[in-house]
Amino acid sequence: MPFARRSEDAYDEIPVGQLEQLQFARFSEAITCTPPSGIEVALQRRREPELMDDPNVNPREHRAALAALRRSNRLLGADAKLVDMVAANTHSDDARILELGSGGGGLIAALLTRSRETERMFRPIALDRSQFAIDDARNHIGAVHAADFVVGNALQLPFANQSIEIVVCSLLLHHFDPADATQLLREATRVASQAVVVNDLNRTAIAWVLTWSATRLMSRSRLFHIDGPRSVRAAYRPAEAMDLATGADMTQVTVRRVFPFRWMMIWRRENP
Repeated sequence: MPFARRSEDAYDEIPVGQLEQLQFARFSEAITCTPPSGIEVALQRRREPELMDDPNVNPREHRAALAALRRSNRLLGADAKLVDMVAANTHSDDARILELGSGGGGLIAALLTRSRETERMFRPIALDRSQFAIDDARNHIGAVHAADFVVGNALQLPFANQSIEIVVCSLLLHHFDPADATQLLREATRVASQAVVVNDLNRTAIAWVLTWSATRLMSRSRLFHIDGPRSVRAAYRPAEAMDLATGADMTQVTVRRVFPFRWMMIWRRENP
């Protein structure tokens, strides 16, 4: 079944249920070709500037790419997995959840949806260095006072020690070289009173091919097409992520692989 092609923002005009059926059917055709999990070809890490990180990027293109990223994380279940992990690692019913590099606010919206559906009253905080991304996230979420939005630097967080219950870092770590990635993890553990959840891509040839395909199946966004594969090439593999955690003095860390071609790292504070 072909996609509807009307404009960069056309997908947002299709009802969510119908849209997800269209896009997930096409993506399923690609994902079923995935080789067995034991067959992986690692790529040398190479970080290139991502177009969405350019402060002079065309606003219309930027907005379309943020929407495409939200859509892909929803369709692939990435946001749902992160919300489940947050819920499993917080001891509070009104926990503050800080997302570093929140982009278009897809995870923040998923946290608020879970709050409405359950008795867990998450209090999300979106932090991004881009004012444009923060404004886009605020517009996407819409609800007044549902979340806090902060323009800030993930390497120098404007929060006191252990002042946030859970810190989440999703698809952000690969934007940094090892020294800064280690500093980001150190800052996350400094402000987290209970846990840090890190989710990112796994750098393999299979992930690169599937990401190249999926970005084109899910969106017409030029930025999304380019930045997706670049993100895979810049990503850390699970063992490398563990090395970064060690450099940040994180103990009691676990890393596991999650669908699709990603890994998730959990750090829990002892005796929170």
